[in-house]
Amino acid sequence: MAGDTVTFEAYCRSPKGMVVKIPVSGEPQRLSIDGKDTTFQTEENFGHKWLYFVCPQGNHKITRRR
Repeated sequence: MAGDTVTFEAYCRSPKGMVVKIPVSGEPQRLSIDGKDTTFQTEENFGHKWLYFVCPQGNHKITRRR
């Protein structure tokens, strides 16, 4: 994590992809998978704000920026 950027790698085996859920603070401005912007949504559950997005099958680099 550098400043307001979080980067991690995800692996999905399912041909249909998977839903990824990560805790966030503040409002994310941008989410990318392998450098390409992707859609996401945020929700408040269990006293925390969560970011949800779909990750396709395979190995991917995920980057969230605020």
